Amino acid sequence: MQHAIIGNTATRQHGNIVCTLALMVAAALSPLAADARAVVEIRRPGELDSEARAQLEALQALAASRPDGRTRVMLGLRTPTLKPTPADILATRELLLQAADENLREPLAAARRYDNFAFLAAQLSAAHLEALAANPHISFIEEEAESGGVLLTDVIPLLNADDVHSDGVDGSGQVIAIIDTGVKSNATGLSGKVVSEGCYSTAHGTYGSWCYGGAAYGSTATNSGREGVGYFSYHGTYVAGNAVANNAAGYGVAKSANLISLQVVSFGDDGEHRITESDLVGALDRVYALRTTYDIAAVNMSIFVEFTYCESTCDSEFPGLVTAIGDLVDAGIAVVAAAGNNAVNGMLPPACISHVISVAGVDKDDAVWGYTAASSGTKLMAVSGKQGSQQTDQIYTTGMSGYEYSAPGTSLASPQVAGAIALLREVAPGGSPASYLNQLQSTGVLKSVTRGGANFSIPRIDVEAAAATPSTPGSLNVTSESCFGYNSVDWSASSGPVTQYILEGSASSSFTPPVVNYYTGSLTDAFINVSGTTYLRVRACNGIVCSSNKVAAFPATYTAGCM
Repeated sequence: MQHAIIGNTATRQHGNIVCTLALMVAAALSPLAADARAVVEIRRPGELDSEARAQLEALQALAASRPDGRTRVMLGLRTPTLKPTPADILATRELLLQAADENLREPLAAARRYDNFAFLAAQLSAAHLEALAANPHISFIEEEAESGGVLLTDVIPLLNADDVHSDGVDGSGQVIAIIDTGVKSNATGLSGKVVSEGCYSTAHGTYGSWCYGGAAYGSTATNSGREGVGYFSYHGTYVAGNAVANNAAGYGVAKSANLISLQVVSFGDDGEHRITESDLVGALDRVYALRTTYDIAAVNMSIFVEFTYCESTCDSEFPGLVTAIGDLVDAGIAVVAAAGNNAVNGMLPPACISHVISVAGVDKDDAVWGYTAASSGTKLMAVSGKQGSQQTDQIYTTGMSGYEYSAPGTSLASPQVAGAIALLREVAPGGSPASYLNQLQSTGVLKSVTRGGANFSIPRIDVEAAAATPSTPGSLNVTSESCFGYNSVDWSASSGPVTQYILEGSASSSFTPPVVNYYTGSLTDAFINVSGTTYLRVRACNGIVCSSNKVAAFPATYTAGCM
C-alpha cells in the first residue's frame, strides 16, 4: 500500500557506518515516486489537514482527466468500533447514504459492498470526492490499484519453485514465523496454517496497542496474532501469502509450510504506525521459545525499526536485536528481512544487521525492480512486483482479487526467500542458516544493481537449482602406483550444482566403520595412500545435500615397496 513519505534525507555517521535518514509521515515499506497513488487519510471526521487536502486534489485532478470524469476509489467507513461487526458496517453504510446529497446517492448505491470489511469501491467524480471528504462517516479515500499487477502464480515459476513442488518438496513439516502486522488466519490460502501466534504491540506515547480484540502484550491466545484494524493491517497477510499460501488461485514458495504469526505494530491516532526494538525483540524471544516445539525454518521481517538506510552493517546501532537474532541463527533458524523500497544505496534495519539474510527485489520479468533499496551487503533478491508506476506493481497473493491482499515491494520478496529456506531445510534438514544462504547465493542468477553511484551484483534465488540433488558420479576408477600404498583415483563429474566431491574408503566392501575420508574438494581426481586393500566410494554434494555413492569396481591396493 502507498503511504505518504517525505523524501527529505540527511546523513549521519556511526563509526564506519554511513546511514541515510528519510523523514516520513507514515511508517510502511513503500516506494517513493512522483506518480504516487493518492491516499486521503481523514484523521478527524469530516476534516482534512494540508496533506490530506493535497492528496484529495490530486485524486480530483485524476478524475477530471478521465473521459467520463470519474475515477475508481476505495472508501473506508468510519464505524463505531475498531473491529466492526457486519451490523456495524451495514449501519454505517446507511448513515453514509442518509448524509449524501442526491448527486452522490447514485454512485454510492452502485458501489461494491463487503459484508465483513468496512470498505466501499465506487466510481466517483471530483465533486463526489469533495462531498465524501467532508462526510463524517468516511475515514479514507484511496485511489484504487488497477490492472498491471502480478499474480503470485506468475512469481513462483520465475523462481522455479513450482518445479521443486513437482518433485514433492513443498515445505511440508516446516514452519515460518511472520513478524509483522499480524496475519488474517482465515484468509484464502492461509486457513489452518497458523500453528502459534502472539501479540507484542504496546502503547508508546501517542501510539496504542494494535493487538487484535484488545489482547494484552505478550498474549499467545488464539487470534492474538491476527491483523489490526485499517488498510495497512493486511501487510502481514500478503507477506505470509508469498511464503506459504496454498489455494486454487495461487500458492507461496513453501506452499505446505505452516505459520507462526507475531504482531508487533502499534498504531497512532494520527494514522501512523510504529515498531519498536523492544517489541520486536519480544517477538523474537517468542520464536526462540518455540524452537523445540516446531521445526522453524525461518523468521521473516518485512518491517523496519528505524527509517534509516545503511550501506554497511548496522550491528553497533542495535545490540539488542543483534543478540536476539544471533541466538536464533545459532539455534538453526534463519532470519530474513526486506531491504526497503526507496531506490537508495542501503538497507533498513533489521536487514542491515549482519546475521540477517537481507532481500532486495526484481520485477516479474527478472529485471532489477526500480524501487528496490540495495547495497553491496544485500545478500539475495526475489520478486517485488511488476516494473511500472506504484499502483500497478502489486503482487496479488492470498485471495488474489481483494484490495487487502496486494502490494508491491521487498516486503513480498523477503518471504519468498524465507519460503525457499523452508524448502531447502526439507531437502537437507541438518543444514545451517549459513549453508542455506550459501546454497541460494551460489546457485542464484546474478543481477547487476546500481544504487547511489555504486555498482554491485546480487544473486536472485533459483529454488530449483538450490534444491537440486547432484547426480551420482558415473564412474570411479582406481590405479595402483605400485609404490607402497599410493593409488591414483579419478571419477566422472556429476551434473547439477556441485560444490564438492567426497571420496571415502573402508577395509570393508560394505563400508562398515571405520570409514576414512581421503579427499573433499571440487576436483574429480585424487592421489591417496592406503595401508591395505581399501574399498572406495565417491559422492557429489551441493552444499546442503549429496548424491548417492558411486563405488569403485576395484579396490585400492597396498604394495610394500616400489617397483
